[in-house]
Parts: sequence; C-alpha cells; structure tokens
Amino acid sequence: MKMRDQLSIRYFDNVMPRRFGDLYTTFLVEDVAQNMWPFGYGTSERKGSVELKPNDKNVRRILTAALDRNGHGFESSIQEFLTKAAGQVAEHDFAVAEIVFTQEANTNKVQDVDFVWINPLHIIRRWGRLYQRVPVELAAERGIKSRILLPPERIMVFSAPARYRKPLAQVREALSIMSDHRNDFFTLQAMEQNLQFDFVEHNRARMLALAEAGRPIGYACRGMFNEQAATPYWIRLKILHELFLIELRQSLLMTLNAGLKKTGERMGFEGQIEVNGWPTHHDVEVALNQLDAGAPSLVEILDTFSRR
Repeated sequence: MKMRDQLSIRYFDNVMPRRFGDLYTTFLVEDVAQNMWPFGYGTSERKGSVELKPNDKNVRRILTAALDRNGHGFESSIQEFLTKAAGQVAEHDFAVAEIVFTQEANTNKVQDVDFVWINPLHIIRRWGRLYQRVPVELAAERGIKSRILLPPERIMVFSAPARYRKPLAQVREALSIMSDHRNDFFTLQAMEQNLQFDFVEHNRARMLALAEAGRPIGYACRGMFNEQAATPYWIRLKILHELFLIELRQSLLMTLNAGLKKTGERMGFEGQIEVNGWPTHHDVEVALNQLDAGAPSLVEILDTFSRR
C-alpha cells in the first residue's frame, strides 16, 4: 500500500485573482510566463541544451513526472514548470510548490515524488513561517487545522531577484490603474456630447503613461506605445526587460535546483539542472553598446533575444 505525505490541500474559493478584469496586468503576467523560456515552445532556432548532472535515466524519469505529469519529456517538463512559476511570480510576487513524497506504508521507502503548486492566494506568512490558509468551515469538515504549516524542507518558494521585487510590484500596480476603464468614462462622455476633445492627444498621453508604467522592469506592454515613442527608446526598454528576464530565469532555476537537492536527500540521489544557451548579461551589455553606438539597423539589435 502506498501513501502520499502531502501537507497542503486543494480547494476552491470565491477569491478572484489579483489581475481579474485588468487587461494590462493580464498582459504582463502572460508575457513574463511566455518569455520565461527563451527557446520558444516546440521548436526554436536558438541553440540551447538542458542537462541533468549527473545524468541518470531513472532520476530523469522521476523528475519529469514530478515537474509535469502531462509532460512529454525532461526538457518540456522543466519548461512548463518554470513557466508556471514565472507567471505566478509576476502576478503574486511569489510561487510555492510543495514537495510531496509517495512511500510504501510498511517500509516507509519513498517510491515517487510530485511537485504540487499551492494557490498563492491561500498562502499566509506568520512569524517567519509559511502556512496554507484553510476556511474554518472546510477545516472543521475535514478535521484539519485552519492553518497548515509548510516546513521549509518541504516547499520551494520562487520569487523575483531581490532588486526587482519592489519594481515588479510597482509595475503591476500601475498597470492595474491603467486598466481601470472608469478612467475612460469622461472620454466617452465628451465624444457622445460632441464636446471639444482631442482623442488623438488623449490616446498619445495614455500610451506614454503606459510606457512609464512598465519602465521599472522594461516592460513594453506588447509594443502598444511604439508609435508614440522613438525607436531607440522602446528598443532600450526591451533590452532592459531582457535583463529582468535573465535574472528571473536564474532565480527560478536556482530555487528549483535547491528543491531537487531537498528531494534527492530524501530519495537518495543527486541531480541538478543545467541550462545552456539562455541570453546572458553579456548579451545585454553588447546590445546596449550597439544601441548607444548607433547601430545601422536598430531592430537587429534585438535578434540576440529572439525566440524564433
């Protein structure tokens, strides 16, 4: 007989995601998640490799299933897992995955492992510890506590690099304000009443405000303001966003490898994921130097970061 030692529980409540109804915030979360993996989904011209060191077929099999039960391979499972982590970090500032072991009831020998996501909206911090919040009624029904302690040795806590945590929160808040359609009420009213109103100038100001909102992490909001900004400006912005993504990838991979170390200590294996081919700080430095030097083709500067 096998037993899972999962601490957290899965439940649904009526709490809406922070970005619910926020167009620009949704763009941010989706774009950070999608661009987390620079090799692109499926095939890509970018040369890269994902390796497990030391390479062990059995460990690869275990981790492939733990990272994504629906995964079709080791690399795709890592890609899917880190993509989910990036999206949650962009939306909530952090992401938490529990390390859940399956073991034989009689021998306590660990047979399998899963990395289970916990809804960030259910996470609370108290006295330096993390807990999963459970509604009182549900806790009473299941005979569990309304706060489930999540020991550090059993979880992976993903977050943005320290220097980007505050800027990321600022960008998300600014984009949420920009997404509030109530701000456009007076515009519609002026147009309906044929009042003197320059919609072109209004839209230009709105797009420039959108550019300013994403500036702390270089987020260009899908190029929506490119027509209102000089080409060197939005290219520089995209390069700085690539720097944010580079450091985010490194942070998430470091946390994942720390989780693999915890898993290996329990299951008796060693294994760390090494990714080669991701854009680097050097690529950013070269791109910025080319931009400052007035490269003949400004757009080609971004080819280094292309996901095609």
